[in-house]
Amino acid sequence: MSSGKRPRIRFNTRDPITKGRWLGSLLLDAFVLPGSGHFLAGYRVLGTVMALLTVTFIVVALTYYSSAYFQALFSLPQDGELASRIISASALAIDQKIDVIRPCAYSILFLWSFGVLDLLLRVRREIGRRIKEEAI
Repeated sequence: MSSGKRPRIRFNTRDPITKGRWLGSLLLDAFVLPGSGHFLAGYRVLGTVMALLTVTFIVVALTYYSSAYFQALFSLPQDGELASRIISASALAIDQKIDVIRPCAYSILFLWSFGVLDLLLRVRREIGRRIKEEAI
């Protein structure tokens, strides 16, 4: 310590903030799949649970929508133009299964917003903790 240099702080090598992975984690959570950023940042259990819930809600919504869509498509008269039949069947399927599709969409929106905000707060908390440690 006689050289006047500050001692180097040794950070955890798995820490997403010191490795610069927090921005990638945030972008993954925001634009790819809720929970994938948590998984990359080292919060593996939370990331896995969020990703599985998101995929489950997507599969449930698509299953209900596709079954209602094909029922509506085959129940429409065959003499019309194909594009108008497809659009009509899509509108009918959404109207029939909106009570299942809407809660799934809201759940995915909640998981997405929770994931982004949670990562932002975790990074902010960790940076604040490190600033306090360096000040001491």
